[in-house]
Amino acid sequence: PEAEKPEAKPAEPAAPAAAPGSGLFDEAMMAQLNTVFGRMANPLILKLYLDERPVSAELKGYMEELAAVTEKLSVEVVTGADAAGVDAPCVRVCRADGSWSGLAFHGVPGGHEFTSFVLGLYNAAGPGQPLDEAVLTGIRAVAAKKDIKVLVSLACTMCPELVTAAQRLAAENENI
Repeated sequence: PEAEKPEAKPAEPAAPAAAPGSGLFDEAMMAQLNTVFGRMANPLILKLYLDERPVSAELKGYMEELAAVTEKLSVEVVTGADAAGVDAPCVRVCRADGSWSGLAFHGVPGGHEFTSFVLGLYNAAGPGQPLDEAVLTGIRAVAAKKDIKVLVSLACTMCPELVTAAQRLAAENENI
């Protein structure tokens, strides 16, 4: 189902921009992130599934710096048997009780996918972007388990909307 454009949504960060001495996020990015995180109703846990490759270390540093921006995000590295079966590197967005929201990113969400990642956090934490009641009812009516995987390209202009839509479905229905 096609989600209607939200009437009011948090500022959408584009891509992280490093500023000298300020880490990954410059002042403008920090203002946008603070707006989004300030509207999040519930805390989230970013569960990291890592391997020995440099991209895993990059994902870990990236998520730790993002979590340092707000008390509403925490980072947990999953190891051992609990990490079995998850393709690393991956970050799963989990609720405060540890349950998985259904949202996961494999690799480092950079470029225009950073916006999709931040919107996914907002939608998983609530209240999320507003949806038409009929669309929300349709999403919640999905009774069978569905597994949606979106492969993205940083050159694709459609990927961010598709990723955000898939995440919204998962955030609203535990079967997706």
